[in-house]
Amino acid sequence: DGAAPFLISQGRADAVVVGADRIAANGDVANKIGTYSLALAARQAGIPFVVAAPESTIDPATASGADIPIEQRADEEVTVPAAPAGTRAVNLAFDVTPAALVSAIVTEDRVVPGGRGLSGRALQAELGLAGGEAARLVDPDRRAGRVGHDHERTGAEDLAPVTGRGPDQGP
Repeated sequence: DGAAPFLISQGRADAVVVGADRIAANGDVANKIGTYSLALAARQAGIPFVVAAPESTIDPATASGADIPIEQRADEEVTVPAAPAGTRAVNLAFDVTPAALVSAIVTEDRVVPGGRGLSGRALQAELGLAGGEAARLVDPDRRAGRVGHDHERTGAEDLAPVTGRGPDQGP
């Protein structure tokens, strides 16, 4: 886990894909501790940071990541047996990644462009999805299409390629 941000900085990753335990209505993502570090490394390296999670992970009743309680686990999980008895530790189980660092959220139903809230009809309009319609995907020919409709190229959008950056080039 600890090596991943360094490897990202060395150009050893083209993208970062993580899961999520909860996604707030504004797109903030709660996940296992270390996810925020990966998002920061991805931003610095100029590569996409994508969250892949079940639609049920999105919690429209939680306005933002600030409303998500973060579990503090027992000190002993990280202090025993190395530290003296009674040693205190900060042992967080999760962290929250701000929506601004998320390139996209991918569920089984849709792809949500990053940095945007996840609620309401405005989202459906933004994604061009009518009720029950499949999410958009990017095909190998760099055109946006719809899941299960590879033969339908009408209305597909050309997408600009993401250029890789070296660790010394910045975002």
